[in-house]
Amino acid sequence: EKFRGATYGFFGMDEIAIEQQLEVFLSLMPTLRQEGMPLQGFVTSTPSARRPWIKNIWVEHRNPFTKANLTATDYPIFRAKTKDNWHLPRGEYEHWLEMYGDTRLAAQELEGEFVALEGVAFEDFGSKHIQAPPPDHIFVRTLCGLDFGGTNPTAMIELRIDQSDRVWATREFYKRDADDYDWIKKAAEWGSGQIVCDPSRSENELLDMRRRYSVNVKRALPPAKGFERRLMMMRNRLTVREDGKPRMYVSPDCPNLISELQNLAFDSPKVGEYDVNRWAPGVSDHAYDASCYGLSFLDLAKMNVRPVSVN
Repeated sequence: EKFRGATYGFFGMDEIAIEQQLEVFLSLMPTLRQEGMPLQGFVTSTPSARRPWIKNIWVEHRNPFTKANLTATDYPIFRAKTKDNWHLPRGEYEHWLEMYGDTRLAAQELEGEFVALEGVAFEDFGSKHIQAPPPDHIFVRTLCGLDFGGTNPTAMIELRIDQSDRVWATREFYKRDADDYDWIKKAAEWGSGQIVCDPSRSENELLDMRRRYSVNVKRALPPAKGFERRLMMMRNRLTVREDGKPRMYVSPDCPNLISELQNLAFDSPKVGEYDVNRWAPGVSDHAYDASCYGLSFLDLAKMNVRPVSVN
């Protein structure tokens, strides 16, 4: 609203895929009326399937509301690939390429391509879910979900449940080539208590960890091993209810979990067909799996949860 009624000769907006900036763009367009000026506006963005209006306007040249055609010459697009940035320190691009690999994220983040939204598992996940709990929020239970990594990152997510049975993902540990000492040390720093882990570790290994490190680690409940059951648990938590609120929030302090929930997509063996029992090649699901293991103890087990004081 602060931009309405102003008179400008030009404007620029940076990273318009962050938050909801369509309204700002629409408010700025009519302000270009200062005489003797070029009367141009520019925007910058990393391509984002989560903000389809960007692709509508600058790639498809379609009105995001009516789907009518726009004048293409009024909305030119200038693509920039990360590897063409000569300001990057030596080896920086190679470092990112090693992390992204041959994935849809690499096409988006490094090549500037708009990745198709079709097949995304959690289409409605967005800003309404990404919130930090209020400082005085009361929780009745805290636990961590843990997904062990080998060549993949190890992920641990702190989950806290409040008096309204809503789950808050408040902190994350996410590290490639992590050993048991790394996540055990982090769990001790958090003081979160119970840890619910990937059921791939044997009970004998977990027993040794409990004895050696005094860590309260248990395997996730058996149903959590199933792809469909994990998907159902997460969708049930993220669904917005009649009161306009979801049953799960994710703190901005969990960037990898946020990224995974935004980008997890089903495999597509054929164009337009999706295998809802597995993810597309190249997507990351480590923080997602860790969260689901923790949710198994909240949503699959019969618990007698009583309010407790939390420091």
